[in-house]
Amino acid sequence: MLYLNADHVLARVLAELESAGDRLIRHVVCDLSASPSMDLAGARMLSGLVDTLADKGIDLTVTSAHGSVRDLLRAEGLEDKIQGITRGSPLESELTATLAAGAVTSRNSAPG
Repeated sequence: MLYLNADHVLARVLAELESAGDRLIRHVVCDLSASPSMDLAGARMLSGLVDTLADKGIDLTVTSAHGSVRDLLRAEGLEDKIQGITRGSPLESELTATLAAGAVTSRNSAPG
């Protein structure tokens, strides 16, 4: 994520959350395996996203972040604000763990 696409990524994430309908979203997983680099604009966008999600009661996990990306996110203080920054955990594993924890439910169903 770079300054060129940070605003677009943020808009897409927020649009997806808005279109979730009656599903209660408690957790967002951000797979950065296809982002070998990130600039300050990308890190700050993620930091703002964390704050926006937290206001909605939603947690964020960053998975498969490359070394330099992890370093930048940590330098921006994100490690203290999010559920974790992992380097090698595949997206599928993160989603499985998140779903097993009941992070996605219907607003009309009882928490599980």
